[in-house]
Order: sequence, then structure tokens, then C-alpha cells
Amino acid sequence: MLAYHQDNTHYLTVIEAGECIGFIILVCDEQGIEFRRIVITKKGSGLGQSALLEMEKYCLAHFNEKKIWLDVFDYNLRGIHIYEKSGCKRVSSVAHPKGNLFIYEKNI
Repeated sequence: MLAYHQDNTHYLTVIEAGECIGFIILVCDEQGIEFRRIVITKKGSGLGQSALLEMEKYCLAHFNEKKIWLDVFDYNLRGIHIYEKSGCKRVSSVAHPKGNLFIYEKNI
């Protein structure tokens, strides 16, 4: 995983066999580490789970904060499944014009 950061935003590239297959965006601020986005080009391959584990290692090595939080729309069933499988816990939900946003947290 390669990393680049600008101010409080961290961009992680997900590499497999020398090829960039995705990225992760993290924002670290006073609320903790926001897991803003993950994109993996090879769906259903388990690479998203592996990328999340590597992201957690990155967070432990680079941030003092030990809690990650994220939001996901209620209709994003694939995302919800992956986040819950990785140990994230739903802590609340927020109404949004595009649907309900579920808020998840995970202590790392």
C-alpha cells in the first residue's frame, strides 16, 4: 500500500501484483479518523477486506487516534456487509436526502 497525504487527508493506493487496483481516503481531525472512501476495481475478490486490514495497520502506525468512523448509505448492502465483517459497529443513523446514512465506528 502506497500512501500520500496533504494536510489532514491521506490517500492510500491498493496494489496487487504491481498494479493499482484501488484506493482509500482517510481524513484525520478532532473527531478521529474518518474512513471517507474505498474503491476496489476487482469486486467480490476479498481484496476489499485485505485493504481494510492494511488501512488499519497504516492508521496504527501514523495516527495517535485509535478509532475509525465512517458513514454508508443504507442501500449500500455490499459496503455494510464488508464493514460489519471487518468489525465495525453501527452506532447511529442520520437522515439524508439520498437515504439514511448509517454511522459506524471501530476501535483499532
